[in-house]
Amino acid sequence: MTRSKRYLAKAEKCQQISDAADTSGTKRLYAVLASQWRQLAEKAEETDKKPLLEKIRQLRQIDEAEGAIRELGAVLKGEPLLTPKQDRS
Repeated sequence: MTRSKRYLAKAEKCQQISDAADTSGTKRLYAVLASQWRQLAEKAEETDKKPLLEKIRQLRQIDEAEGAIRELGAVLKGEPLLTPKQDRS
């Protein structure tokens, strides 16, 4: 599965949670999270079409953005934030 398809699947899951949420705050937060995953999917798809060196640079940026989105998702689920020294798998 490509990065963009994985990100779109995550966006769909967040959208489903948003649609089923009981509170407006939760609904809004998961909708924003879904939007961020969709934007990341678009960026990943664009990156796949670039020359190799540019692709490598952009993949690093995508990885950083993915980490930030994952942290937001973890916070929404009530999980503790990772520190830079902790493994981010």
